[in-house]
Amino acid sequence: MLGYRQVGKAVDFDSTIRRFKSCYPIQIFMSEIKPKKPRTNKCPAEGITLEMKLNDLVEVYGWERLGEKITIRCFNFDPSIKSSLKFLRRTPWAREQVEKLWQWREDTGWDPRDDHK
Repeated sequence: MLGYRQVGKAVDFDSTIRRFKSCYPIQIFMSEIKPKKPRTNKCPAEGITLEMKLNDLVEVYGWERLGEKITIRCFNFDPSIKSSLKFLRRTPWAREQVEKLWQWREDTGWDPRDDHK
């Protein structure tokens, strides 16, 4: 099997591997091959859309309390999911605040409905 070109000549990978194996016992060579671990999702929010996050926050906090926590005009005056999503998709700093609040709620598990205020 020929590999990539190196300074104008083709390199034969099979002969390179054979030379490597001949220098070391096969047990050492095979012991260094480790099975791959299954890929874990480092971002638990992957697959959750901004609309899902916003709906979740509105369900938990309500528009009025959400507007107090994050001062955005679309949360305080004539709020709707559609107008809020439009604003959040165009405004990175506002989207970041909403996502931070959502992530904090997910991490802590805190629900304001439990807080009888």
